[in-house]
Amino acid sequence: MLGRWSKLEKDFQSKDGSFDISKIPDIFDNIKYDVQHNSKLGLKNTIHLYSCVKPLADLIVPQEYGITEPEKVEIGRMILSPLLRKLVADLKVASTDDTSDNPYRLNPSYMPNVLSPGRYVRTRLYFTSESLIHSFLNLIRYAGLCNTGNPEDESWAEAMEYLGVSVKLSTTHRLSL
Repeated sequence: MLGRWSKLEKDFQSKDGSFDISKIPDIFDNIKYDVQHNSKLGLKNTIHLYSCVKPLADLIVPQEYGITEPEKVEIGRMILSPLLRKLVADLKVASTDDTSDNPYRLNPSYMPNVLSPGRYVRTRLYFTSESLIHSFLNLIRYAGLCNTGNPEDESWAEAMEYLGVSVKLSTTHRLSL
């Protein structure tokens, strides 16, 4: 832990006394982790540091993925291409009744009480980083990926309103598609 913070301090403040604000998200993530998981160590000033760095992180983190809408879309496309290709392929497999090319089946030896153990699995869980979630949300917001919904649907309107709000995500956030 000392090594982690020493490196952050060295990277954050240069020898000439200037600060690298791109390290604010790292500082925030580290202090948040220490407040949550290392509180029993009795570290001094962690809550104070957290309360000082959180407003900075709230401003800086969303800007890491582009400042203008075109930048946000371009950055999102660049870093999300592999994940989006995988999502599209999985959606195609899940939306078809043709299971001849689908290698994903339940393993019957692990499920003796399942009535149809040979059926195809269509559920997918994707674990990814906060940066990819930010970029994915930016593509939904600014690239027109969700312009086909029904604006009169209350849950759709609520979801679109949520997307309009800039939020600080964490490693525990998730997207449900």
